[in-house]
Amino acid sequence: MIKDIVEKNSAITLDSIHKKRLNEVLSQFKDSNNNFDLENLINYLNDENVKIIREGYGLNFLGKRAAELQSALESTTVFVPDIEHNCKDENKNSENIYISADNLEALRHLKKSYHNMIKCIYIDPPYNTGNDGFCYTDKFKYDKDELAKKLGIDVSEAERILNMESTKSNSHSAWLSFMYARLLIARELLTDDGIIFVSVDDNEQANLKLLCDEIFGADNMVLNIVVNRASEIATSISIQKHEYMLCYSKNKEVYQMRENVGTRCVISRGTVGNENQTQPIIEFPAGLKCYGITDGVYKKTRKVENSKENVENLDDIIVKQETLVKPVRLKARWRSSQDMRNFFNNNCNPTKAKISGVIEEIYFENDKFNPQIKKSTANKISSLILNNNKGSSYLESLNMENCFDFPKSVELIKEILRMSNNTDKMIFLDFFSGSGTSAQAVYEIMKENFMENEVVSNIKFIMVQMNSEIILDSNKITSQKQIELCDYINKPHTLDWIGIERVNRAANKIRNEVNIYGDFGFKHYTLIDKKEILGMLEKFDSSIAVLSQDEILNEFPIESRLITFLCDDGFGLNPKYEEIDLSGYKAYLINGFLYLLDKGFDSPQIASVIEKIDKNAIMLRKIVIFGYAFDTRSLQQLKDNAEKMGIDDNKDIIIKY
Repeated sequence: MIKDIVEKNSAITLDSIHKKRLNEVLSQFKDSNNNFDLENLINYLNDENVKIIREGYGLNFLGKRAAELQSALESTTVFVPDIEHNCKDENKNSENIYISADNLEALRHLKKSYHNMIKCIYIDPPYNTGNDGFCYTDKFKYDKDELAKKLGIDVSEAERILNMESTKSNSHSAWLSFMYARLLIARELLTDDGIIFVSVDDNEQANLKLLCDEIFGADNMVLNIVVNRASEIATSISIQKHEYMLCYSKNKEVYQMRENVGTRCVISRGTVGNENQTQPIIEFPAGLKCYGITDGVYKKTRKVENSKENVENLDDIIVKQETLVKPVRLKARWRSSQDMRNFFNNNCNPTKAKISGVIEEIYFENDKFNPQIKKSTANKISSLILNNNKGSSYLESLNMENCFDFPKSVELIKEILRMSNNTDKMIFLDFFSGSGTSAQAVYEIMKENFMENEVVSNIKFIMVQMNSEIILDSNKITSQKQIELCDYINKPHTLDWIGIERVNRAANKIRNEVNIYGDFGFKHYTLIDKKEILGMLEKFDSSIAVLSQDEILNEFPIESRLITFLCDDGFGLNPKYEEIDLSGYKAYLINGFLYLLDKGFDSPQIASVIEKIDKNAIMLRKIVIFGYAFDTRSLQQLKDNAEKMGIDDNKDIIIKY
C-alpha cells in the first residue's frame, strides 16, 4: 500500500523511466543475453529509410524533467468511499464517479485501471492570468541533492525547481510543469480513438499548443476552437470576450469527428412568397450514404445545387442509396406551413418545440435515417466558434447563482460530447471538474435522448475536483455564497462539495421534470494522504508488533483498503466483486483475485477456501493480502497451503504494505 509505493517511488529516476520506455520499444534489438544490438538497430533504420535529425524544434522550460518524473510516480494516497452517499438508491449501482482530490494524485490511481479506456477528456485548468489563483503546488519529497540525482541535472537547477513549489510560483515554467505532468497521464488514459479538449486563453494558449504538440503529436491536432464568452455580439475587438479550446486526438487516423463523417444534414426554413409558403434548404454532407425519406408533401420542381444534375424528386437522390461524392444542397417548397408541419410530424415524430425553431437537424446513424429531429440553438456547432455564454444561467436554474465565477456552459460540453462520436458506451473524464458542468451535460444528453425516444445515452463520467478550502473574502460574493451553501447542506467548507451539490441538484431537477430511467447518480470517493503514519508503517513487524496492528487497521477502514486495492489492481472504481464468507471471515472475490484485508484469517479460513475450491465454488488466480492484518504464523500457513488452493506461493500471493 503506502510503504510499498514509497519504496518503489524512491527507486525511480528519470533515467530509469527512459530506459524502461526504450526497452519496451526496442526489445526486438536485443540479443539472447539482453544486450542492446546497436548494429541491428542501425541496419533496421537504414532498411526503412528513416532520417536521423540532428537538430529539431521543441518546447523547453524549467521543471520539464521534474514534471515527467511526477507523472511516473505512484500515488501514496488511499481512497475513502463516501458510504452514506454511495449507499443511496440512486447511487449504489451507478457507474459515474466523483473524486475529491488533487487531480495529479487521482490520475496516478486512474492510470492503473483506466489505461486506454477514456474516450473523451475535457479540462478547464487555471489560465495563469495572475489573478485566477494559480500557483505551483506539486510537492517534491526530495532535497536539492536527491532531486538532482533523480533527474540527472546539476544541483543549482534542482534548487530552482524546488523553489517553484516553495514560493508558489505562477511563472510560465511553473504552469507548464503543472500541465505537463497531468497531460502525460491523460494521454495514457485515452482510447486509440479518444479525444481531449483543453480550455485556455491568451495567457498560455501558444505555450499549451506547443506542449500538446509534443505530448499528443502535432499531426494529431484536430481543432483550435474559438470560444465566445460574450453574451451579445461584440462591437469592438477585445481578447476578454473570447478564449480557446485546443482539441487533440490520440490517433487522428483512428479518430473521426462526427462532423467529418457526414452523419448530419441540416434543414433551414424561411418564408418564400408569402407566410404560408416555406422553403427548406436541405444540406447533405459529402460521404453520407442516404436511404429513403418519405416524400409526400414536396412539389415536383426542385433544383439540386452543387451537384451534377437537377432532379425532379427528392427520392431520386435519396432512395438510390448512393454515397454522395460532394456536399449536396437541395431547395424545395412546401405548399403550406401545415404541409411542412405534417412532414415533420409524419416522418420525424417531433414535439411542438422541435418545429418552432429556425434550424432543424436530421441525424443519420450507421448510414441509416434515424427519424428524430434535434433542435439547434445559438450554440450550433462550428469548426471555428462555440459559445460559452450561458454557464451562469444553468446554475441559476438550480438555485446556485453566484456560486462560481465564469462557469462553463452545459451547451458547450454537450457539443464536445457530440464531437467525440458518443454513440457507443464511453467514459468521459474531467479532472478540473470545478462547478460540475461536465456531469450535468452528461445528464442533459441522457434526458434529451430519452425525450426523443432514443436509447438513453451510455456515457459514464469521472469527475475530479480538488477539495481545497474555501477562504471567505468579504469583497467577493462567490466565496460568501459557497460558504453559505456548504453550511446549508451541512458539509465542510471545501470546493468539491459545491460541485457535488450541483451534480445532485442537476440530477434531481431532471427526475422531477420527466419520469426517466438511466444512471443519474454517482459514487463519491475522497483521496486521503496517510504519509504522516509512514514511520509507524516502516516499523511494523508482523512477528512482534501486535499492538500497532490495530492502530494501523484503524487508520485504513476496510472499505478504503478494498477500493484502493481494486483500483490499483486494474478493476476500476466500479468493481463487481463478490463477498465470500470463509467461516465467519469476510473476503472479497473478483475475477479470480481473492482479497484478504482484515485480521482473523487462520486455519478454519484456509480450510474453507480449500473446500470451496474442491467444490468448484470458486477458482483462484491470486490472493491479495493487507500485510498489516496478518502475523507471521498466519502468513506462513497460507503459503504452506498454496498448492492446495491451486496457486504459487511465490508469485500468486501478493502481500501489500
